[in-house]
Amino acid sequence: MAITTVKDLIFRAYRDAGIIGADRDVTGYEADEGLDRLNMLIANLYSSSIYIPFYESVKFTLKPDQAEYVIDQGTAPDVNHAPLVSLEFCTVELGGVKYPVEVLDYADYYQLPKIDSTASIPSQVLLFKTPNSSKIIFYYKPSEAYPCELIGKFQTGEWTLTTKLTSLALIYRRFLQFALSRELNAIYHVEQMPAYIEEEYQRMFARLKSESPFNGQSWPNQFFRSGHYREDIRNGGWGS
Repeated sequence: MAITTVKDLIFRAYRDAGIIGADRDVTGYEADEGLDRLNMLIANLYSSSIYIPFYESVKFTLKPDQAEYVIDQGTAPDVNHAPLVSLEFCTVELGGVKYPVEVLDYADYYQLPKIDSTASIPSQVLLFKTPNSSKIIFYYKPSEAYPCELIGKFQTGEWTLTTKLTSLALIYRRFLQFALSRELNAIYHVEQMPAYIEEEYQRMFARLKSESPFNGQSWPNQFFRSGHYREDIRNGGWGS
């Protein structure tokens, strides 16, 4: 069965944990318990600098003479949305035409000469990240209220049972499935989970921790070609 929603992931986690068999679905209580545990687990991962990013498009309007915009769900942000962790594209609109804004890294942004007082249509943007917030800085600062669109990876917020996971990289779905399995197994005190689940969890955790936390989609496919994965796929247990 493919993991396409949060409920699918929770079902697989309960099954891996040895709490239910493949012959029945999770009960309403089990689904709610799994959802609460999953959301807490994701929040705790952020403290370990492991982020679960989703690609999204966010639109808002720039303010004249304001170069910096905070993006989070805290107190009075400029853009009320989950923090941005990787900015891929940015456009501003003028007269019905969308103009691309160059996304710069820290070195390029701060090494270029700038006149901060200059106001015009923005041509460059920098993303500044912190664990629980994000901020984008435009140059030039906008001279008028330009419509703006950001496309990139955003931290996930609170999930529901029907949250779609199809845009989430496979590595994150597998990692969360294993992480939730461990959590549920410890809570319900059921039989020992298969050793490979703990092994693969530890392997994924170490890799996510050591690599850039925002590029899980770049992982090589052979990461998923271990003997355990191939055997489970042949038995109809994994799906894509």
